[in-house]
Amino acid sequence: MGIVEKVLVWRLISIVSGITIVLQVVLLLAEALFECWRELLKKVRKKMGLEKNPPRKTASGRKDDDITDHNAWRPGK
Repeated sequence: MGIVEKVLVWRLISIVSGITIVLQVVLLLAEALFECWRELLKKVRKKMGLEKNPPRKTASGRKDDDITDHNAWRPGK
């Protein structure tokens, strides 16, 4: 392998390594920002009293947690 080939291969390796380092730093920062945002959102939801899965109203207007036995009422009974 000649000098020119060695220089080109070394330059290629350094470029790829540099891109890898930059990519890892960007991904690390993105993950840290995402985790901070998620924790902040969790605190806001907790402070506002919002639930992850609030009770839904059924067609009759009753909430899901009001209905204890879903098989107790059947149409035509």
